[in-house]
Amino acid sequence: MIAAVGQFQRDPQNELTAEGITAAEAEGRYRGRRRLGSHGGPTPRFSPSK
Repeated sequence: MIAAVGQFQRDPQNELTAEGITAAEAEGRYRGRRRLGSHGGPTPRFSPSK
């Protein structure tokens, strides 16, 4: 019985998550953070030491 209630709650949650991902992809902001440096993203504050 408790499992059925849990599944009942998960279904709408999964639908909302899918809708949010679709909207984010349409705006181009779904796949992680922007790249640093010359790739059009923010410039890094510190240079990595080699």
